[in-house]
Order: sequence, then structure tokens, then C-alpha cells
Amino acid sequence: MTPEILIVGGPARRRELADTVAELGYAVAVCRPEELNRRVRTSSPPAAVVALIGDVELDGLLAGLRRSHSGAGIPVLLYGRLGGDLRDLADVLDLGADHFIAEPAQPEEIAAALLEYVGPTRREPLLDDLAEASRSVAGNRRGRRSEISEVHRTLD
Repeated sequence: MTPEILIVGGPARRRELADTVAELGYAVAVCRPEELNRRVRTSSPPAAVVALIGDVELDGLLAGLRRSHSGAGIPVLLYGRLGGDLRDLADVLDLGADHFIAEPAQPEEIAAALLEYVGPTRREPLLDDLAEASRSVAGNRRGRRSEISEVHRTLD
């Protein structure tokens, strides 16, 4: 089963991040900050929560999640820019988050963080791309072999 990543924040920013996470091969769900605790209690828990800094009140969000039995063990990754109460990684960890991803992040950075905290997707996009490239090269070799054989036959 593909791990589900729950993205919490405002609609505009979470859509862009959701598209990136989905392209990496993870299942994606989105919710508003005030829906997080209900969502975690009433549905199967996500593999990780990505909270968008600036779109959520982090203290309350993380405290509520960590107090619930179903939310206590879910990795929380913060995505955004440091500033205000979040001056460095120590502040992120003090809040109860597990990881920080600086915005704007390259897909590779997001993939590395999700791999570390969630594990691989059911579908590995990079491996799929490599397998497709390998099939293409093998097909080209077969095509070249038949062309070479045809040239030899013509010369004989």
C-alpha cells in the first residue's frame, strides 16, 4: 500500500506541495489545520503530516496532535521558511516536529525527507524511469542488430 502524506495548511500552498508529493509516488490527502485532529482520530492515520509554516498555528497544532493516541507517533515535517518564533532547527524540534524542509524545496529534498520518515513509495518513480530507459535501450539494440543483419545479407 502506498503511504499517505497528509498536508495541512492553506489551500493555495498545500495544492502545489500536494502535486509534488503525488509526483513522487505517495498518496496525498489535504486538510485545513482545524480539521487535523478529527481527521487523524476518525480515519486511518497518515504515514506523515506535512504542516505548512505560516498557514498553521504550530504550537496548538503539534500539541493537539502529540496529545492524541493516534497522532503521537505520526512524523510531522514542517515546510516553509524560518522566521518569527522559528529561528533554527532547535525551535522546530522544541515544538515537537520531526523535520524541517526549507521552502522553496526541490523535489529531491522533499523525496529525501519523506523517504527518511515514511519509507519508500509502493512505486519508485526513479526506478520506473530507469526501467523504461532500459527497455528503450534494449529495443534500440534489437533494432540495430536487425539493421546490421540486413546490411550483412545485402553485402553477401
